[in-house]
Amino acid sequence: GFLGRLHDAEFHHYLKTHSGSEDWVYDFHEGADQIQDIIAKKYGAHIYELPKLDDPRSSIEKMHTWFANDMQHITAEGHEAIAFGIHHMLVEKQVVVEKSDELGTWGDGDFCDTWYWSGEASKSLEVSRNVRMKEFNAKSNKWALEVSNKGGAITVTNPFPENRSLDLTFMATGPPSLYPKTKVTLESERGSDHLQQRLASTELDPTVTVYKHEVHVGVTAHLGYVPPGQTRLRFQPLEESEHPFRITGYAISGKESHGTSFDATSAVVV
Repeated sequence: GFLGRLHDAEFHHYLKTHSGSEDWVYDFHEGADQIQDIIAKKYGAHIYELPKLDDPRSSIEKMHTWFANDMQHITAEGHEAIAFGIHHMLVEKQVVVEKSDELGTWGDGDFCDTWYWSGEASKSLEVSRNVRMKEFNAKSNKWALEVSNKGGAITVTNPFPENRSLDLTFMATGPPSLYPKTKVTLESERGSDHLQQRLASTELDPTVTVYKHEVHVGVTAHLGYVPPGQTRLRFQPLEESEHPFRITGYAISGKESHGTSFDATSAVVV
C-alpha cells in the first residue's frame, strides 16, 4: 500500500495512471459539517476549509506538499498556505477581530495538569514506583506517565472545597490499539484513620474507532467526581500490549463533566 508515502513518486504515478476500478472519494465524519455550523452560528465563529477540488486525486496532487508523509501533520508550507487562507477569508468577510486580555473564571474554577509537551507535572502530583515519566516520542518531544503491566497509581489533589469532576487524558491508537485496556479505580482517604474509600471504577479502552485510517492520539475520559484533597487513581492493565498504558494529563473542573468519550473526534494527533 501507499500509507506513509504521500511524497513518493510511485504513489503519484499510481494516481495519474489508475482511474478505473478504484473509487476515489472524500472521507468525512458523518454529521461533522452540521455540528460545526451549529457551533459557528451559536458563537459567531467563521469556519475556514481547505480547498476541495471535485476530484480527490487532484486535491492530493495540488496540496500534497501541505502535509507530511503520514497525511495528518501539516508542513511549514501547509501552515503558511492555511494562514494565508484564513487571512483572506477574514478580509473578504470584513471580519473585525477584537483582541482581549480579559481572563475568565471558567465558572467554578478548574485545575489542569499536563506533561505532554514538557515531561514536567505539577508538584502536587504523586506517582507510585511502577509509574514513570518517559519521553515516548523523542522526535516530537512528547511525554507520558507510563504504567507498568503490574499496575501502578498516581495521586491527584482537588484544591477546591467541594466535590469536582475528574477527567483523565491518555494515549490511544487504532485500529487496532497498541495500548492495553486498563481498569482505573478512584480511592480517597476518609477520616482520621485514613481508611481508603473506593469512589468509582472505570475500564478504559484506548482504541480509536472513528477513523478509517490508523491514528495515534491523545483522548480524554470522565472518571467520576472527587472530594476535596487527595484522591488516588489505581491503574491495572487488563491485557498484554505493544506499549504500556500512557497518561498525559488530567483536569479537575466544575460540578459537571466536560470530558469526552475516548472515541472523541477532537483528539490531539501525535
